[in-house]
Amino acid sequence: MENMQKPSLDDQLELEILRVSSGGGRGVAKHSGLVVFVPLTAPGDVVRAKVTKVKKSFLEAELVEVLTPAPTRVEPPCPVFESCGGCSLQMISYEEQLNQKEGFLDFALSRIFEGKNFKRDEIEASPKKFRYRNRIQLHQRGDEIGFFKKKTNSLVSFDDCLITDERITNEFDKIKEKKKDRRVELALNTSGDVVVREQKLDPATALFAQVNTEMNKILVDYVMENVSELNTLQNSLDTIFDLYAGAGNFSFPLAKQNPEAQVTAVELSTASVKRAEANNELSNLRFKAQDVAKFLKHHDVSADLVLLDPPRKGLSTEVVQSLLAARPKHIFYVSCNLSSVARDLEILSEIYNLKKVKAFDMFPQTDHMETFFHLEKK
Repeated sequence: MENMQKPSLDDQLELEILRVSSGGGRGVAKHSGLVVFVPLTAPGDVVRAKVTKVKKSFLEAELVEVLTPAPTRVEPPCPVFESCGGCSLQMISYEEQLNQKEGFLDFALSRIFEGKNFKRDEIEASPKKFRYRNRIQLHQRGDEIGFFKKKTNSLVSFDDCLITDERITNEFDKIKEKKKDRRVELALNTSGDVVVREQKLDPATALFAQVNTEMNKILVDYVMENVSELNTLQNSLDTIFDLYAGAGNFSFPLAKQNPEAQVTAVELSTASVKRAEANNELSNLRFKAQDVAKFLKHHDVSADLVLLDPPRKGLSTEVVQSLLAARPKHIFYVSCNLSSVARDLEILSEIYNLKKVKAFDMFPQTDHMETFFHLEKK
C-alpha cells in the first residue's frame, strides 16, 4: 500500500510517470495522494526524483535517475535540451507527443463540454518534426546567443537550434560578430531571405506570423474547408469579421473564397496592417488598424462568421462580452493556448454550442499546439 505520509523537501521518491502536462510539458505522477510534476520525463518512465517544492495539493520534483525508461522515451538530439527554455518534449517520441497533445485538448474540454455532442478531428501532425521554425527570437550577450534557462535570466548559449530552419541558423555566426547585448529576431521573408531586427516593445510595430509555414498552410486550408461547409448550409456568407488578423493570414483566403461577402480584418499592429494593405487587391476585403476591444465597442459584428485568432492571453473580458451581445451566427476560434481558450469557451458556451474541434501540431518538440474550435449560436 502506498505510503500516505506527505513527502518533505529533498525527499527522493520512486515514481511512475502517467502523462505529461500542458503548460510546461512536465511529467505527471502521483504519490501519497498528491500530483507530482517531474520535468524531462516521458509517459511510462519509472524514475527516481527529488522533491523541490511542497504545496498543499501537489509536489514539484527534479529528475535524479530514470530507473526504467518508457517505450516512448527517445534520446533528445539537442545538446542543450535539458537547460534550454525552448523545447520541453524532445525526450518523447513524436507519435507519443501527438497522443499527449490530444490528451491536453480532451482534458481542457472535459470540464466544460462533458457529455456534449461535438466532433473532435484527429490531431494534424507537422510535416517537419525539426527545422520547422521560420522565425526565432534570441538573447545576445556579447559574442554568445541563446535562450534563457527555464525560469531564469541565465543565458544558455548554443551554435544551432534544431527546431529552426537552417537558413536562419546559418546566420548565427554573423549575429555573434556584433558582440552586443540585445534581443534579436531572425525571420524568413516571403522570398526565403533572412531578415534580422532588434526587438521593440511597442506592439503596434510588431509583425505576427505563424512560425511553421507548412503547418500553417494546412491549418488555413482546414479553416477554409469549414467555411465552405457553412456556405453549403447557408447558401452564402454575407458578412465576415477576422479579428486579430495579423497581416491577413486568414483574411485573404476568406475574401478570395467568398467574393460576395464583405470581409473586415481588424489588427492592432499597424506594421502588419500596412503590409497587408500593400498586398490587398480585393474589393471585398478591408483592414482596420485598431485594438479589437475598441473596434467591437463601435461596430456591429452580428455577422454570419467571426474568426478569432488572438494572442496567447486570449480574449479580454470586453471582447467576450461584446461577442455575447452581438451573437454572430458562427465563431471560428483559433488558439495557441489551451488555458486561455478554455476560459473563453466556458463563457461563450452560454449561448454557443461547440460543433467541432481539431488540434494542429504547429510546434513539435514543445508542449504547445494550435487548436481550432467551431462555435454555433444556440
